[in-house]
Amino acid sequence: MRRATLLGLLLAAACQSQGTSSTATVAPVSGNPGAQPSTPPHLKLTVRDPSGAAGPFTLEELEKLAIEVQDVHLGAGDHVLRLDVTGPDGTLYAQLPATLQIDQKEPGATVTLQVRGTTIESYRQIGTWQVVAVLDGTPVAASSVEVVGAAQ
Repeated sequence: MRRATLLGLLLAAACQSQGTSSTATVAPVSGNPGAQPSTPPHLKLTVRDPSGAAGPFTLEELEKLAIEVQDVHLGAGDHVLRLDVTGPDGTLYAQLPATLQIDQKEPGATVTLQVRGTTIESYRQIGTWQVVAVLDGTPVAASSVEVVGAAQ
């Protein structure tokens, strides 16, 4: 079930237009098939540059990306958030842990992904990058962003 859910989210993210965000609610898988989840997690995931632009981005001008989690609606208790970043070639580039600020008026988190000076720049990894937010082990939202080369 989790594998099918992750595949569905990744396919949905791949079909999105560049630089967009998505929200999805996925009920956690429980050991009891008849059990109803209390409140399914819900959040919004966006990928932007530090100025707030949503892309597409030119690799030569991009220093870093800000991955933002907003509109978090969670049940009580501790929650673990991880952002899985997949490169244009389909391989997992990074798994970034994030700390949710639940006690704020608008709970959320922002994680920075460095681009300049990394293998993204040195190997010219241009194309569509995918980000999946994994909350408590369950994928709950996906987003994509386009990184292009300099105009010829």
